[in-house]
Amino acid sequence: MLVPLRQLELRRTHDKLEIISVLQEIPPVTQSRNAILIGSRAVIKFLPNYRDENNKHIDWDIISSPTYLLEWLRKHDEMINSIEMIIPTLNGDTLDLYVHCSLKNDIIFDFAVSRSPTSYTTYILNNLNSWYESMVRWYGKHDQLFYASKKLLLILKKYMLYYPHQWEKTAKDYRHLLSITDPVDEGDKELCDLFIRYNEKLHGERSPDKAEFVMTPQDSKQDIVINRNKFFQYTKDEQIVCVYQAASNMSIDSNILMGLEHICTKSPPWLANFVIDNWIDILNEKYKQQRPLARSCIQFEIHNYRLFQQLPELVTKKILLNITDPLDFYSMKSVCKNWYIIINQQSFWRVMYLARYGQYAGDINTVTSWKLLFLIKLKNETENESIYFEQLVDVTIQLSETTANDVLRLWEDFTHENQSVHPDIVSQINYIFSHSYYFYMNETSNYYSVKLVLIGLYHPRSQSIATLNLRVGAYGSSYFTDHMEELSIKCNKDSDDSCYLSFMGPELFGFDMGERFYYRTERGTLLTSTPSEICPALPSGIALCLFTMMVHPAHRAQFISYLRKCESHCRSKSLY
Repeated sequence: MLVPLRQLELRRTHDKLEIISVLQEIPPVTQSRNAILIGSRAVIKFLPNYRDENNKHIDWDIISSPTYLLEWLRKHDEMINSIEMIIPTLNGDTLDLYVHCSLKNDIIFDFAVSRSPTSYTTYILNNLNSWYESMVRWYGKHDQLFYASKKLLLILKKYMLYYPHQWEKTAKDYRHLLSITDPVDEGDKELCDLFIRYNEKLHGERSPDKAEFVMTPQDSKQDIVINRNKFFQYTKDEQIVCVYQAASNMSIDSNILMGLEHICTKSPPWLANFVIDNWIDILNEKYKQQRPLARSCIQFEIHNYRLFQQLPELVTKKILLNITDPLDFYSMKSVCKNWYIIINQQSFWRVMYLARYGQYAGDINTVTSWKLLFLIKLKNETENESIYFEQLVDVTIQLSETTANDVLRLWEDFTHENQSVHPDIVSQINYIFSHSYYFYMNETSNYYSVKLVLIGLYHPRSQSIATLNLRVGAYGSSYFTDHMEELSIKCNKDSDDSCYLSFMGPELFGFDMGERFYYRTERGTLLTSTPSEICPALPSGIALCLFTMMVHPAHRAQFISYLRKCESHCRSKSLY
């Protein structure tokens, strides 16, 4: 919890009896005997994977009436290891008290105690019904602790972005909360104004309302200037790009939060407000700025497909027909420019297909990729249904248009926070998407199965067979049944060993189904940065999102939509 640091007179005391005396002498600015839990402990109520709930280092940040704190001190008297009260005053004004208390079990409590009639804490306690979610604990008939509502938590985080104290943590929390609640609106104005004015007393006034904001990047002699009049003549998209590029230039590596902190804490209100109000759009701009690696695009053809100019045509065909490993064709492209051009043109693959299989059962004029058709046919030589092959070609082309940015964005959507990965991983994922292909698909009303040849999952020359089975339907007991979708992933490596992973939607977010409700598991979410069980070179969260993007296309969009809603659904049907 933030405590006053500047422009204040502070008196501190560690005397428990004096602290109790000060609390008893506070005039009754609020009739409430209750308290409200804010901070990380409260956010866990809505986002269980937001922090490790069992971590003792997560403080209990509480807005409290004096009556509540007095009762709390009485009940915890023997457990208290240390206690400190901070008594701030500003030009004679009475401000809220701050009490920091550490228990013998290392749990820390930080109380903001209402004693000012103009404080936002007094307003919250006097209007508690509008700002709480549910009860946390009950100490008696009149002394209760409540979870803050999502909207209250959002407000408290949003307007702290103007100040540098623990800024990056506040920014990440704000990003989390924006994903689960509506933005601040006119109905919240009274509390917002009180909170802003109170923060100005504690931390000083914000930057003056100048018409220009000038930034000087550390690695550049050229200043960045954002002019208010020009800025508001831009379209909304242009404004987003302007802020994103300015923040990027003020950042190191890909950590745009460094640049956004500079803008939020130092820029005039008109610019800082725009950034904070358009937070998600600015963060998502990176997906538009980052482009996937360029893929080969042959602009001309060599009409003589022959790779071995000195060999007779019949001999050349016999050599090529004995090549059945796709990786060999990728290697052949590196032999020389002539081979590269030939192997990248569709006429080469058409000749290869017709030479190997004699004819194509469908209309040869409708084939969109002879290369994919040839590779898929290699894995299905007993199958002759042309429509089936054309479907496999089409879904593979769709897969090749997916990028690492799509995977990273899905990971961020599931975790509600910004994620970053090494550029080598980005290149690896783009390589997988552009070189892998489907060779089997099957579906029923509740079962969707695909098989793919994955190129580059373990190393650039690796070729793995991945089987993805998605089951959909009701699951549970006679007391509690719910819609469930389960994805099973099996990957055969280069050798004979296989990796297997299966998860139901709730397990992805650290939930499991009990007899009557969902409960949180000890293992927590699977969407972590720890090495994946299937591919240790990839973070677990990235790998799971990668395979999610590869499930049967007939149900892929529905599966992703189900997962996006799964965490909040499980939370609503749990006891916590």
